[in-house]
Amino acid sequence: ICPARPVPSETVQLTATREVVAGEVFDGEGRRFNLSGGSQSEGQPPLFRLQNGAQLVNVVIGPQAADGVHCEGSCLIENVWWEDIGEDAAT
Repeated sequence: ICPARPVPSETVQLTATREVVAGEVFDGEGRRFNLSGGSQSEGQPPLFRLQNGAQLVNVVIGPQAADGVHCEGSCLIENVWWEDIGEDAAT
């Protein structure tokens, strides 16, 4: 059974890709994150870039997510919700 989509507590507008380094757990605490874009055009930057061994948890990906989430190796994406898909959701 899939839990109901969370209602974000706030929206965070990033100005650049959020890098999550190896061994880091980025806990979005249920907030919505946007960057730019939201179109299907190629070449947009990712909203989050996770290095090998990084974790992204408790995040709502907003409609301005550019190229979504990039995982550079083995990473954990847990309790992450997409409200819309721009160029890609997760790569």
